[in-house]
Amino acid sequence: MKRLGYLIVGCGRISGPHRAALESIEGARIVAVADADESKARALADACADAPTVYLDGAEALADPQVDVVVVTVPTHLHCELVVAAAGAGKHVYCEKAVATSVSECRRMIAARDAAGIRVSIGQSTRFQPACMMARSLVESGFQRPHRLFREALETGGDVPLSIECAQVNLEWGMGAYLSSARRCWIDLPLAGEFQDFRGPVRETSLPVVRV
Repeated sequence: MKRLGYLIVGCGRISGPHRAALESIEGARIVAVADADESKARALADACADAPTVYLDGAEALADPQVDVVVVTVPTHLHCELVVAAAGAGKHVYCEKAVATSVSECRRMIAARDAAGIRVSIGQSTRFQPACMMARSLVESGFQRPHRLFREALETGGDVPLSIECAQVNLEWGMGAYLSSARRCWIDLPLAGEFQDFRGPVRETSLPVVRV
């Protein structure tokens, strides 16, 4: 079985769990890491079992022929450009949440994926947490205040910033901090069903999916 070569772009705190997960998979190997901060890139490389190549430039890293899959662990506002660039280089992508900072960026990412014929998976790990499942239940029961912003913007063709704080939910719903972790799921709301993971289409999310 061929071992897929992985590039981790963004060597901050969250890159550590990704490194450990990849090294536990028989068919995966970390062939490269990239970060503008050389000390962080080298620290991650030193922790890897396979002595990956260290890059300080993302474009140079994407050109590495050993790379099959790009793991995007940079800050959210950098996701779109990096995913589009990875798709252009013919690399599959695993992108950390949040997807992007706006619906228009999500659409660019989807278009790039479709044009390149690659797969993009979003690491949205909070869908089945109790707070998010409660949020879905509330929306399905007709309580639509936080949902309305997304629906109206999409129906009118407007763009939606996807970094809305859940503090509004806490204040309007009067449910305190219990729903605070749901803020990490709102960004997944408009487009979750349009992304595809390595096992096939994403068919369910614990929050309602708005098709665009």
